[in-house]
Amino acid sequence: MKVARFPTAIGGLNNSIGIGLAPSGADMEMSERIRKALSDRRRRVVSTNRLTRAAVLVPLFEKGGRYHVLLTKRTDRVKHHKGEISFPGGVADEGDEDTEATALRETFEEIGLPREDMEILGKLDDAVTIS
Repeated sequence: MKVARFPTAIGGLNNSIGIGLAPSGADMEMSERIRKALSDRRRRVVSTNRLTRAAVLVPLFEKGGRYHVLLTKRTDRVKHHKGEISFPGGVADEGDEDTEATALRETFEEIGLPREDMEILGKLDDAVTIS
């Protein structure tokens, strides 16, 4: 799972990516705290070729002096996961270099957040999901 921060203007193996903006001021302190917390821990990695690769992003944003996590609600028009609340993300495409690329691509496709407005802060543990 990726952790992300961005401007307020805007079954498989699930790998999560951390993302954010180039921080300034108090935002720099929070970004560095998140980056340090994620880098100081031992990350659980699931290694297998039998599962479908997927990735999500945990988008964080600051509004009114407080940090928030952005979640999405899946449309009822999709085949799977109708109406579910989720982080932006999905299954890896063949053209995705890695799970970070998957999370960034899927986030842009789902909520329109451009890659250049994000910065990876760190990665959370891999998780095996039923979907």
